[in-house]
Amino acid sequence: MAPPAQGLVRLTFATGQHAVVTGNGLIGRQPLPDPNETFRHILAIPDPSRSLSKTHLEFGFDDGGLWVRDRWSANGSVLVAPTQAPLPLEAGRRYRAKLGSRLLLSSVEMAVERVEGSAGATARPPAGR
Repeated sequence: MAPPAQGLVRLTFATGQHAVVTGNGLIGRQPLPDPNETFRHILAIPDPSRSLSKTHLEFGFDDGGLWVRDRWSANGSVLVAPTQAPLPLEAGRRYRAKLGSRLLLSSVEMAVERVEGSAGATARPPAGR
């Protein structure tokens, strides 16, 4: 089996956290891969309201760039691509997330951004905390 494709984007959360990601990963309150899965990035996002599922969203790269997939989350995900209407994600289906897109993971907002310089690939709290 070929290794997953790689790319480079910055994911910025409304919580102030951000991550520079270079491969596949999971996002949620406490993301947990299935036993037969391997991910380069596991991004745990604090959500005191618990509207974000433990394992809410999967992401990865292919020849077309970044894709995202809702992992059957309880409260759903919405993709807002530049100049397009919000698109609720069908669980289990891949969607292209272009630079400048925003995702609403239940009540948690995330932006897909260009990387100005590379840094580590772990979710970081906002500066000053």
